[in-house]
Amino acid sequence: MTMTNGDMMPCPVCGETIQRSAKKCKHCREWLDPAMRARASGGASQARQIQIRGQDVLFPPGAQAPDSPCLICGGEENIRLWEKTFSYTPPWAYITLLLGLLPGAIICSILTKRSARTLPRCGKCRGSMILFNLIGWLVGLGGLFVFPFLGAFVGGAIDKRDGSGTGIVLGFLVWFLAIIVIVVWSSFFARPSCKLIDDDGVLLRFPKPDVTRRILTGI
Repeated sequence: MTMTNGDMMPCPVCGETIQRSAKKCKHCREWLDPAMRARASGGASQARQIQIRGQDVLFPPGAQAPDSPCLICGGEENIRLWEKTFSYTPPWAYITLLLGLLPGAIICSILTKRSARTLPRCGKCRGSMILFNLIGWLVGLGGLFVFPFLGAFVGGAIDKRDGSGTGIVLGFLVWFLAIIVIVVWSSFFARPSCKLIDDDGVLLRFPKPDVTRRILTGI
């Protein structure tokens, strides 16, 4: 569709030529609709409570992120609010697993802190997160049986006496490492990772820290 001069107008904020029907200037990124501008201003005032700490973002109790754009990638299409309960377990707590898997897991669960936050997320990031969750479930559940079975099969073929047992142990180890790789991988590409939960709030690291910082501070 060809645009005519009547379809265009100067942006009232930056003066660049934009479509008359545009709701947001593609040059200065300012909202043109007064209602959306008021909503964005309200979000900005709430976002000022949020603190940038290096590569991480601290969400104090009661602080709310703006409703748009996506804090993960900066996208503005198909935005939906995502309520996520983040959890944090102190690294030293995992030492208790040496006491045994069950008692260690119980102690880690008791020491784990949880806090919910609502964040804007675009359609692309939702799709990426669904994909990572699917891979995680497949590896987590399927790999729990597949890796030890393959380890026993390969180990038994190499050493018929002790190879199967060794292969099962190595299979469980590979399964555990695969879970760690998926969790770390997803934190780099698809979801924010929780670095700390304490009285100050929830400390999150987003996959693209520079993008998240620019959204929250404008810098």
